[in-house]
Order: sequence, then structure tokens, then C-alpha cells
Amino acid sequence: MLLHRHPNSLISAAYYVEAPANCGRIMFETPLEPYRMSDFPRFARQTEFNAKRYAVEPVPGRLVLFPSWLGHHTETNRSNAERMVISFNVAARIKR
Repeated sequence: MLLHRHPNSLISAAYYVEAPANCGRIMFETPLEPYRMSDFPRFARQTEFNAKRYAVEPVPGRLVLFPSWLGHHTETNRSNAERMVISFNVAARIKR
């Protein structure tokens, strides 16, 4: 799947009902890449806070919540079984 975002939402989610081994991770990419002026020194340990990309391994029963503006895509399912995911978005309305 191509890198995408969920406009007009606040929070997006993926709930893994079935997730066999090698069924493809959900990959997140920082939107700040064009604004980086220099990378951290080579000796700096990569963490989820300074990574350009971050992967979440699908596990049955795992709920992944993320801000809807965060670019993401899923890897190809390379297992012989189906991956079952319930995805949804949360939006808010201001009642006046």
C-alpha cells in the first residue's frame, strides 16, 4: 500500500484480529524529513524518537493508535494466511 494519511480525522487506528507471521508490518514515516538540517551523529542510538521510519509488528489483539496526519503504509503480506485488520478513524465536531 502507498504512503498515505487520513485527512479530516484526529486519530487513526488499526486493530489486528488475525496476524500470522510475515503478514506485513505497519510502517510510519516522519513528516519532518524535508526540514532536517543534519542527522544525529553516527554514534547516536536510533530510537523511535529520532528514526525516519518506524515499524509496528502486527500481533493478534494489538490496537495501534496514531495521529491521522502521520504518513503510513503496510508491507506486503508474505504469509500464506490472511491478515485481518479493523481500521478506523476518529474525528471531532465542535457543537455550537
